[in-house]
Amino acid sequence: MTRRRRDPRAERARHAVPAAEGARPRFTIETSEPAGRNGDAAGSHSAGTPLGRPRRDPRREAAALIVPGPRHRLDRARGAAVAPAVAGAAQPAVIESSPSARASDTAGQASVRIVAEPAFLVAVVPDLPGGRATAHDRQLLGAARLLADAGGGAVVVLASTGDDWGALGCDRVVEIATPPQSQRKPSPLAGEGREGGRSGHDADGIAATEDLSPRSRAAPPPGGDAADLPLKGGGFSISDIGRESFPHLRREPSTYDPEGRAAAVGAVLRALAPRHVVFAETADGGDLARRVAARLGEPLFAGAESFSARAVTRVAKAGLVEQRTAPPRLISLGADVVAPHAGSRHEARPLAIAPDPADAAPARGIRAAAPIPADPATVPLAEAAFVVSAGNGVSDLDAFRRLATALGATPGASRVLCDAGLMPRDRQVGASGTVLAADCYFALGIAGAPQHLQGVAKCEHVVAVNTDLHAAMIERAGLAVVADAQAVMPALLAALAEETAGTETGRIELTRGAASGEAARDPTARPPAMTTGARAQGHLTADADPLPDPAAAPLSAVVLLSAGRHPASGRAAPVRAEAQATALALGLGAAPRGLHAGPAAAAVADHLGHGLAEIGHLGLPADADALPALVAALSAAPPDIILAGRRGRGGDDGGALPYRLAAALGRPIVADAVSLSRDPADPSCLVVEQALPRGARRRVIVSLPAVVTVHPAAAAPRPFAFAPARRGRIVPLDAAVPGATPLTVAATDATAIDGPAIEERPWRRRPRLIAGATAGGTAAERLKAATEVAGGGRVLVDPDPAEAAHEILAFLRAIGVLAPPAR
Repeated sequence: MTRRRRDPRAERARHAVPAAEGARPRFTIETSEPAGRNGDAAGSHSAGTPLGRPRRDPRREAAALIVPGPRHRLDRARGAAVAPAVAGAAQPAVIESSPSARASDTAGQASVRIVAEPAFLVAVVPDLPGGRATAHDRQLLGAARLLADAGGGAVVVLASTGDDWGALGCDRVVEIATPPQSQRKPSPLAGEGREGGRSGHDADGIAATEDLSPRSRAAPPPGGDAADLPLKGGGFSISDIGRESFPHLRREPSTYDPEGRAAAVGAVLRALAPRHVVFAETADGGDLARRVAARLGEPLFAGAESFSARAVTRVAKAGLVEQRTAPPRLISLGADVVAPHAGSRHEARPLAIAPDPADAAPARGIRAAAPIPADPATVPLAEAAFVVSAGNGVSDLDAFRRLATALGATPGASRVLCDAGLMPRDRQVGASGTVLAADCYFALGIAGAPQHLQGVAKCEHVVAVNTDLHAAMIERAGLAVVADAQAVMPALLAALAEETAGTETGRIELTRGAASGEAARDPTARPPAMTTGARAQGHLTADADPLPDPAAAPLSAVVLLSAGRHPASGRAAPVRAEAQATALALGLGAAPRGLHAGPAAAAVADHLGHGLAEIGHLGLPADADALPALVAALSAAPPDIILAGRRGRGGDDGGALPYRLAAALGRPIVADAVSLSRDPADPSCLVVEQALPRGARRRVIVSLPAVVTVHPAAAAPRPFAFAPARRGRIVPLDAAVPGATPLTVAATDATAIDGPAIEERPWRRRPRLIAGATAGGTAAERLKAATEVAGGGRVLVDPDPAEAAHEILAFLRAIGVLAPPAR
């Protein structure tokens, strides 16, 4: 018996969907019927019964994935809830999710994603300068979300509850520090960069919902990792935590206690046992990451340049190769590597951690610390926090300079003024000048050419004054004033003079601290000293420095040398930061000696021509851990100061070795030094001036012996001299120096910090992240994203100059650039 012939026309008619008059007919399998062997509909199915998989509606699915914002984007993590949305099911406002289920936003109703039973935790330690999350901190949370969403984990942030962490993609919040409200930077205005405001949690303590203390966590299985333990929400008990917990972080923000903060962060990480920990590769964030890694005895993958859930890469060996590996436990992330989280809101549930008395910070050698504010007039544009720029619409440059001084801002200019010779070339803002990363950019008389908009693409807030309502800079600004800049500048000066009338200083104080007095603007002026009475509080005084005691014994110093390479040729070359360390040691009156651990001493021989008379060489294989040999050599003849570059060259270039060495020797470590001097009041202490972002400095008094790393902004090294290089000598040393403490060397064994397998391959440059640009986009797309204007700011059209000045000052104070007026 043969099979009856199919009737395509009849089958097509069964798939037809009735359409309105004039509409295009369409077909769907949802209305089809099962055909019998004779081509008729089977009697066991009624007409209109769907057969097979229902037809997808891509447009409706895409609409359910849209994330609201200035530029619509799709959040693929919401795909699990698309099917109910397409079917017409009602969506709740709060949705519980698990590793196999993801919550999504409904059309017109925002939902909160709750990860009730995370498979693991990803911890984030943000910088929070000024008390709020920066763009770099938001990128850290975006990276943590990539790691957590790849395997059903949860993101926990170690910070105060002042920011809206749920909108930034955080599932848990562990409060370890709460700066006073007077020191916190105000949240940005609506529509300016990010969502601000407080999340509603109590600043004095947190109402705990979970207890992740070590007592509530099961021990890891033999040979296993604590990160492999399941985290079930019902297994946590309720506890409470107060301000007395982690006292190292509950201090005034002017107190500099990096070791105490590292101890507090390390205690939280031991209690949580997260699978990954993400730090910021910044001045203070990188220092904290290396201190925590040394304290935990774990490797740190420092300065990641590319990041994904599968692999991370960093530059190594003086930029000749890049190292690639699976995401390790401790990672420090550079800026503009990962996009911030822009998906659905998360729960941001507060956690309480019971501190372990064993995690208390040890005695530290830092006696006092005080910040030295930067002088806005001399800060480079690339480091400036507040820039006031003049364009072709400004003709009275004297008034412009007075306004920049009164506001405490760094002066800038457009290319037109620089080409005319009216402003120095180093003050040009734009693609052909300096690309800014300022918190606020104040443009006077600048229309906004594409090249100029590229230079201000990374500025968080923009204020513009221009006569053209349709100028690109007006559209880019958060506050735009359509008026003549020549009329607004005198009004601003008059308003500032009126506010400061009757005060002692008669000028505006910046929130971050502006350099005061003419002495701050004189680069040759010596900063005031710390007297013994003020050293305990860490305040600067104007007393004259007492003369150093001539009977004080000279200091002994050792400079750690690495096998540097030239970035172009790859040949052996001295590391500049290590030559700068030699110059700093010579400035103290010490006779420094070098110390190198590696296969050959020829790589560091050029340091003899930069001031070193002797270099000790510890012969080790190229892939061996140098820490045990360095500990043994330095324990046999302990110096007063151990100097090292910020990062070595020729190896991993992670900069963690000085921190591990300081932990092994039990010495305090001070990072990013630009100058060193003996404390005149106490010769047993060293005065270290640290380099901080935005051109600021921090003066730290530390007890000797100590370890100091040198910043590239330190004084230039001594010029190379051929005769001293010939006179100097290299002394071979035994890698196992007799007299070293066996326990010290055993505690720093290299096997304790073994990390994942690392693959090396030739380094290739990767473009930095630009807001709005797609990953892997073309140069034209990236240029468009960098110059694209974002509307939504406030616009004042032809206001009175006094009213415009009042609005501008109010806006600058609202975003935290200017302090409130003196009363």
